[in-house]
Amino acid sequence: MMPAMTRRTLLGLFSALLTPRLPGSAPQETRPAGMHPEIDPWFPASTLDDWLRLPMRPILDPEILPTAYQKLARQLLERMTDGQPVDFTYHGGSDPGTLRRVLPVLLFQKLDPELPEIDALGEPTYLLAYCQTRNAPRTFRLDHITL
Repeated sequence: MMPAMTRRTLLGLFSALLTPRLPGSAPQETRPAGMHPEIDPWFPASTLDDWLRLPMRPILDPEILPTAYQKLARQLLERMTDGQPVDFTYHGGSDPGTLRRVLPVLLFQKLDPELPEIDALGEPTYLLAYCQTRNAPRTFRLDHITL
């Protein structure tokens, strides 16, 4: 049975995932104590690994986002402050259109000057959260979320 995911364990895991590594360096073991390898698989270097290395800009003020995202971002930031879960339909990932219940942790954007913008409204904005539906940390794109 998997141990309870505390806020400290969750933030430690997210911190390890978001810490950039130098190209060619071996990944450090960041699995929290007690997590089983089959439950928490590690992936080989890939485009995901490259994406994780990109610099990140935390979003603390929804007013810097395009108008279409401001209301959603404001609600997510309020839930982060209150420590309350939020329910939404996610139209991305491996099972599009599913209802998710998450504990929001961080709103952010990844900065990559070499790649064209992939969001018609500008740089994509992401939500880092613990998904209670999947019982795992997840990253969600704001343009794929419907409250």
